[in-house]
Amino acid sequence: MEKEELREENNPAEAPADNTRAKPEPFNPDAALDSVRSGKLTLAEPIMDGSAEYTELEYNFSLLKGFDVARALDFGTGRKNGFELNSEQALNLFACAAAKCQKAGGLDATDIRERMGIDDVIKAVQIASLFFRLSSRAGDRRLSKK
Repeated sequence: MEKEELREENNPAEAPADNTRAKPEPFNPDAALDSVRSGKLTLAEPIMDGSAEYTELEYNFSLLKGFDVARALDFGTGRKNGFELNSEQALNLFACAAAKCQKAGGLDATDIRERMGIDDVIKAVQIASLFFRLSSRAGDRRLSKK
């Protein structure tokens, strides 16, 4: 065995750097957006509605259409601009997306918004805020000057 091969075998830290590693892919907001567009939130604290107990909420932001989104974003007193959400808007956006997934007679957005426990509200706000930011960023890629 040659001296260099022996050194690599005995001490990989001293081995020559491998420049053949693949570079990480650039950030793709469309792919990231798809990962948060819909899903299921398992509730830390179930929501009671009469005799029904909800232990998880499905949500799908794609089910929201123009006026649904405008109403969700206009909700509350601490309105922001079109570039960021406050917590109240984010919670309402999530509640609307979850309500759209409910079967007839299930929870509506008001039930979801007002009955979720603190741990679940925090996660719902994070999900909706992330969706909003990624949606905006992905939308930027669809703009053109012509």
